[in-house]
Amino acid sequence: RNCTTLESALKAFKLKATSFVLDAGTHYISDLVLSTTGVRIMGRDVNNPGSTVVSCLGRRCINYEGEVTGTHLMGFTLRDGYSDNGGCVRVNSQKEVLLTSMHLDNCTASNKGGAVFVDQSGTLSMTDCVVRNSKAVVGGGVHGIETSVMTITDSWMHHCTASSTTDGGGCLGASNNKVALTRTR
Repeated sequence: RNCTTLESALKAFKLKATSFVLDAGTHYISDLVLSTTGVRIMGRDVNNPGSTVVSCLGRRCINYEGEVTGTHLMGFTLRDGYSDNGGCVRVNSQKEVLLTSMHLDNCTASNKGGAVFVDQSGTLSMTDCVVRNSKAVVGGGVHGIETSVMTITDSWMHHCTASSTTDGGGCLGASNNKVALTRTR
């Protein structure tokens, strides 16, 4: 089925776990709600995340609704997201999100997790990702709280800032969350 926007594609396939490929170029979304488990959204060239860009128009890029888990975003850029917690992506409680070969750029949170916020009991796996030019009060790039789990591998957080002088410009894990950083700077 050929859909003209990402939102219309996700609505059309709401009842099925499926994959979507975004064509190269810039796409504009605001506050996309995922309500299907197991959705995979990929850029046309997963080895060149800069060729497919999703601009979030100053709102959070990805939100979750209901029992959604197992979302996999791969090979494109999310940029210009803004929200209270998780400027581009918020991993809600008991949800799982995988980011592979993603660029998260120019994301802002007025509170926690400029690019990504992982709520209690949420799980984030990031591999081969770049988080840059993102900011928040705490956890300028990525922030996880309480019993969240964050596994970040072969990734780079660059020019991310926290306005709190003690609370993680690039990545912050708070309270009882589990953080594993491997070959990440």
